[in-house]
Amino acid sequence: MFEEYKNFGLTENEYWERRQNMNEASYHLHKTFNEEEGNTSVLYFDSDDGVALISAYCEVFDDEGFQIKLIDCEYCDIHFYHMQEIIDIFIALAEEFNIKMLEEKVNV
Repeated sequence: MFEEYKNFGLTENEYWERRQNMNEASYHLHKTFNEEEGNTSVLYFDSDDGVALISAYCEVFDDEGFQIKLIDCEYCDIHFYHMQEIIDIFIALAEEFNIKMLEEKVNV
């Protein structure tokens, strides 16, 4: 079973409620910054049993793309508005991470 929901501050009951509530889509942010990388992920629920783990880490496009993994489902519907919000979050956090790394290099 997918247990990364804990990284997003969700309990198992909250995970299943968001996954199957049939009322509203939602997403939850998890970010970490360390010396080597800034990693940001979003756990997206379409409320109809679709769940996607969307990560700012992207092997093909580096910091100009993102990766989507479906979690125990065949599809996950994502509203245009939510996808734009998620992209905006990834861009803002990448910029924040790059500024932080530049500041640390100056202070060394």
